[in-house]
Amino acid sequence: MKQLIMKDIRVLGFMNLIILIIAIGSGYMGTSVSNIYKSNFIYGFSIVISIYLITARITTKEYKENSNTLIVSMPVKKFDVVKARYLFMIIYIIAISMIIYLSSNISRILFDDVSGNSLGLVEISIISSLIIIYLVFNIPFQYYNIGKAQIVNAIFYMMIILTPNILNRYDINILDISLVKKLLTLNLNQLSITLFGTSILLYFISLFVSKFIYEAKEF
Repeated sequence: MKQLIMKDIRVLGFMNLIILIIAIGSGYMGTSVSNIYKSNFIYGFSIVISIYLITARITTKEYKENSNTLIVSMPVKKFDVVKARYLFMIIYIIAISMIIYLSSNISRILFDDVSGNSLGLVEISIISSLIIIYLVFNIPFQYYNIGKAQIVNAIFYMMIILTPNILNRYDINILDISLVKKLLTLNLNQLSITLFGTSILLYFISLFVSKFIYEAKEF
């Protein structure tokens, strides 16, 4: 399984450097903003766009090289292939979150011109949970039909790029939305625990859905 995870890391190639730069840069940018909600938006957006780049890169590579055909010809269990992909994504979510966490906290120490909120563990838990829920649906598509997975990635890209532009164009303050107001009144510690537990449960369910899809496929 270790070799399968390393394969995905090698597939990313130069994308690893881009993701590292995004993570370090967002840590400084977030602390440069005095509004706590805007800071957390910057952190969350950076993690989301990084995960998008990862999934897009992997699905594109696998589509072009038809790598699944090569993998199933190797002496490796199909379930191990699926488990490696799910573990790989979790590793990157943790790694990106920790880099932003360190970058934001170090920025507050090194630079006098930053006074914003650094990324906290509660925020990491909430953001990671939302990304995991996205992957719950995205990864099975990668095994069901790589072409459809690319469509899902494209739709996701349009959402994360266009949403901020739409909010800005129509001068919509996300904090004024009633649903957001209600969420802000909740106990974030309790919310993060509940959301994280739910996302992990769904992730395990998704793992076995992907296992069923992948083992039933003929290459």
